[in-house]
Amino acid sequence: MPVYNAEAYLREAVDSILAQTFSDFELLCIDDGSSDHSQEILREYAGKHSNITVLSQSNKGAGAARNKGASVASGDYYIFLDADDFFDKEFFGKMITAIKANNADLCVCMARHYNMMQQEYGEVFGVDAGNLPQDEPFSATNIPDRIFNAFVAAPWNKMVSAQFYKDKKLCFQEIMRANDMYYSYTALALAKRVCTIREPLVSYRTGMNTNAQATNNEHPSDFYKALRKTQERLLEEGLYTAFEKSFLNEALTHCVYNLDTIEGQSGQELLYGMMKNEIAPHFGFTERPDDYYYNTMALDSMKIIMDMDFDQYRCYRIGVIKNYNDYLIGRCEKLEKQNKELSAKCKRVESRLNSFKRRKIYKFAMAFSHFRGLFGIKR
Repeated sequence: MPVYNAEAYLREAVDSILAQTFSDFELLCIDDGSSDHSQEILREYAGKHSNITVLSQSNKGAGAARNKGASVASGDYYIFLDADDFFDKEFFGKMITAIKANNADLCVCMARHYNMMQQEYGEVFGVDAGNLPQDEPFSATNIPDRIFNAFVAAPWNKMVSAQFYKDKKLCFQEIMRANDMYYSYTALALAKRVCTIREPLVSYRTGMNTNAQATNNEHPSDFYKALRKTQERLLEEGLYTAFEKSFLNEALTHCVYNLDTIEGQSGQELLYGMMKNEIAPHFGFTERPDDYYYNTMALDSMKIIMDMDFDQYRCYRIGVIKNYNDYLIGRCEKLEKQNKELSAKCKRVESRLNSFKRRKIYKFAMAFSHFRGLFGIKR
């Protein structure tokens, strides 16, 4: 588990791991050069629990930390967690049971969002059952056009056998962002037997700025490095042609998402130029028919990127955002109106109920009901 300035959430993460019903595990925590009290917290836990080991490194990113942990791990199965998430107490047990029962290389479970701002759970995600075959275990060859689209590219909902990890020379890309994409997609492509658990066992925090996803602006092109490295590995394995459609659909979605979510004009302009002049031509996004792609909105955005210069694109995006804001405002106004109407109806019903309660027939009925109760009279 890589840890970088996670003191606000670290205790909850570690406590949820220690609370697992399956207790035969080792927890390797790699402090990635934290400047807060994360390392002190880890040392405190390690002093109390013999199955917790703390390692340290200078700030090299979560990918390097995970590789360091895997290099010294001694278990039969690996799972790479994040320090700002928390986990169901049956997480390890259910994953171990499933991967053993299916003699699988890889087991994937679902997760759920937990919004820190609103303090509430959100959508369940991580496994898209609609893209999976009916029978399990399965392999990528059973769903070649959907293998990467069926799963989120994250390591914390994936358990792999240590033997599979070592045999296939799996590892994490040592970049600051998107370091898990290469690992996740390579594992999915190479696993001969994959099984799933269709329930959320991981709670993924959103709405804070300490996780790796919040570093988009500092490393805007890392996602492209991850896509390129994944593509190169698929080519090396002789698998790219078989999985090309699934890969390019994911690549298109990642490209548009990263451009849309980066903040600051300089970063946007840099990434826009890369998208237009290098990334899109490399993957050949616009060279294929429209029905090749699953995400039509992403395809439309890519076409606009290729047709417009950066200033035109910014104006277009501002217009899209404004229209969406106007839609949200309209929805809020409509909901507020409906709420007022509902409140008025509730008041009218309450008024009628109070009026009825004052009538003699109601008082007589209540008294008779009480009388029946005292003497045990049944209907």
